[in-house]
Amino acid sequence: MLSMQVRPGLLAQAIHGSVTGEEFTALAEQAFHHPALGDDFVVISRIAPRSVREAPGDDFRKAAAEMIKRHQPRLRGFAFVVLGSPMLGATVRAIITGITFLSRSPHPEKAFGDIDEAAQWLHDLHPEVSVADIVAAVDDLVVMWQTQAETA
Repeated sequence: MLSMQVRPGLLAQAIHGSVTGEEFTALAEQAFHHPALGDDFVVISRIAPRSVREAPGDDFRKAAAEMIKRHQPRLRGFAFVVLGSPMLGATVRAIITGITFLSRSPHPEKAFGDIDEAAQWLHDLHPEVSVADIVAAVDDLVVMWQTQAETA
């Protein structure tokens, strides 16, 4: 499941389980064109895999890369927050770190195991977005996901 929230200068997204490129593109098109996002922004992506097999597939990665490339001039930084068991979280963060190193992205990207650290790092890149607002956006997505999971 994928959910996104736009706040001024911030795109927050939460990924739980597998997500297709089609699902990503449908939500991202709306989010990246939302007027509240502004002229420049940061992205925080909260990822909570239950296994390495739940990592996004090739179609998701391709769709995400295309979307980021199109909006690159506006993007100040991208933080991945990977939660889960210590071993799984560390494994997924290591994979993300390797991919971001090899991709040579023109914007800063970093993987974290803690939302507060990621929020501070993004705030340092884009001071107009507060740490509290970043954390609140992620918290809102978690509540939304939990509500949807309970009703499903």
